[in-house]
Amino acid sequence: GAQIIADTFGGKISRLKRIEKGFKDIQIIDTHLFYGLPSTIKVYEWHRDVIRKLPEGAHPVAANETCIQAFKYQNFFGVQFHPEITAKIALAMARRDGDDPKRILNGASRTYRKPFSIIETFLRME
Repeated sequence: GAQIIADTFGGKISRLKRIEKGFKDIQIIDTHLFYGLPSTIKVYEWHRDVIRKLPEGAHPVAANETCIQAFKYQNFFGVQFHPEITAKIALAMARRDGDDPKRILNGASRTYRKPFSIIETFLRME
C-alpha cells in the first residue's frame, strides 16, 4: 500500500535484486507514529519493491539503509514494513516456507517486545 500511495502522488518506486525478508532494523525519524518506541526498532519486512523518493510534500518517518520505511503524506501514513507480524507469526511463516528461522527472526525476540505498538498508535490518532 505504501508503494502505491507514493507512486500515485509522484514518488519513485524501484525493485530490489532480491526480496527483503525478515526482521530488520529501522531508524525512527519522526516519533509521531512511533510514540513510546526506541529510536531504532526491528520490524518485519517482506517486499521487493521499495520507496526511493517520496511525493512532493511527504515527510519520512522511518528509514533504513534499504529504503524509506514509513512516511506521512497529507493526513495519512504509509509503512513499508508489516507491523502486524509478530516474532511468533514470523517463526511459523519461516517454518512453513522452509526459511532459516534464525535469519528471519534476527534477534526480534529481544527488541520487538511490543509488536502492536505501531498499530495501537494508528488507532489512537485523530
